[in-house]
Amino acid sequence: MSAEALRDEARALSARGRTLEALGALTAAKDAAADTDPLMDDIRAVSAYAIASFNAHRDAGETRDAERYAAALATLAPGNGAMLTAACAAESVAAPPAAA
Repeated sequence: MSAEALRDEARALSARGRTLEALGALTAAKDAAADTDPLMDDIRAVSAYAIASFNAHRDAGETRDAERYAAALATLAPGNGAMLTAACAAESVAAPPAAA
């Protein structure tokens, strides 16, 4: 699928409130694109919803759900230190305790 088609899919998913799936489509679009500049507005828009969802789940103590958003954001923007830190923090909270 082309980067443009994947971007359109991400827009449709986001419009239906399927933010995690939209992040996945944008990640695929970014991987398929020769130039990612046309995707940046979509990435920012969907990321804003994803960050809000991450914060809501984290604040509600729903660490596994928060971790899914953090991981998807870190995959989409691996150079974003804040998202990588959030993903690592969410994963460490969500991980079961080590066996004694």
